[in-house]
Amino acid sequence: MPGSPGPEPSVGSAPPAGGHGGTLTIPPAHPYPVPHGASARINRFAIASLATSCLAAASMVGFFAVGLLGLCYLAGLLAPVGAILGYLAERQIRRTGDDGRGLATAGFIVGGILAGVICLLVFIVWIVPRIVGFFSG
Repeated sequence: MPGSPGPEPSVGSAPPAGGHGGTLTIPPAHPYPVPHGASARINRFAIASLATSCLAAASMVGFFAVGLLGLCYLAGLLAPVGAILGYLAERQIRRTGDDGRGLATAGFIVGGILAGVICLLVFIVWIVPRIVGFFSG
């Protein structure tokens, strides 16, 4: 009867003899093969490096947004730790072949830039006024 639904499509069924019968042929699904023994192992120092550097960056943003000096101290402690962990992760990744080189590089760069910014802020806020005060009298 026209307009009535045809038979349900079956998975992996062959098309009818004429090639056109109104049935939909769906091939069976094949998952992508997973190589044996090739599990991706991400270096833990790389993860810790990026997490520490991002926490330092969040502390700096909180310091500038809220003005809590304790957040700047926290960033001053965490930023060099993130940079050092990134450096150590890069060395381990080269030696062991683990994944996570991008994480380690990002943690090293973010931690290094933040450590540099914090050193510059300490110089401007703490050392420059003492130098100016020494020469002004």
